[in-house]
Amino acid sequence: MGVQLGGGGGKKSGSTPNINITPLVDVVLVVLIIFMIVTPMVTKTFWLNLPPVLYFDAASDASYAAAIEAMDLSRTAGVKSIAILTESVMPK
Repeated sequence: MGVQLGGGGGKKSGSTPNINITPLVDVVLVVLIIFMIVTPMVTKTFWLNLPPVLYFDAASDASYAAAIEAMDLSRTAGVKSIAILTESVMPK
């Protein structure tokens, strides 16, 4: 009980299918070249310029006037911005 499709007698008729991969290789090479050109451009355009900041941490027993005087002296020395630390960064 079998079904026979197509021509008979075990003889192959027609041609065998061939896949032309040349267009595929061309497209892959073009995409590779595009990625090779674009990737360095993307990585070089990310610059981060941070302004110089003076981090100020006064001693807990320092007077308010001494802390303000220290900040005023740093301003006259050319510091553009001062960040005042509210918690101690020194290990206890």
